[in-house]
Amino acid sequence: MKSANHPAWTDRISGSSLGKNFGAFCLLAALLLPGQVSAATINFSLTWTNTMNSSDTFSGMLSVDSALFPNSGVVNLADTSAKLSITIPQLGKVTYTMADLARFDVDLPQSAASKLSVGQDLVSSGVLGKVIIFGKVGSAARKNFNQCSTEFGVCFNREAQPPVYSLTSMKVLKLSR
Repeated sequence: MKSANHPAWTDRISGSSLGKNFGAFCLLAALLLPGQVSAATINFSLTWTNTMNSSDTFSGMLSVDSALFPNSGVVNLADTSAKLSITIPQLGKVTYTMADLARFDVDLPQSAASKLSVGQDLVSSGVLGKVIIFGKVGSAARKNFNQCSTEFGVCFNREAQPPVYSLTSMKVLKLSR
């Protein structure tokens, strides 16, 4: 590896202990960094279904950097670089993004995220521990998104009135490594 050996460059660094340590660090970094694997971007399709009428559904798209998922526990995707788009035809094709949400908690550990495959449905396979959505106070999303204790973590309650929509699918669309 060409970048692994730079005697002329390291010789120019001060002969002090700090300079020698810095040179050793740079040399070590040149050896190790190319072998590091960058985190994957995972694209999901999301589907919510009316709990009283399964033909009444709406869907969304979610894009998350797998590095955002913790070793264990939940992550609030609303505080991250994750991207979300949900279009709801029942509300006149209103579209919401992550900016409309106060919380979008997802319980998916990095160990599980690293093993995901295209086409996998995290809800039906039980990989997903929890997903909860709360709309921001004062936003239109506040009237529509809230936690439902009797549903699978996430539900959509239109205008704070029935029907209730629960998350029925979170399918992996694409993995970019």
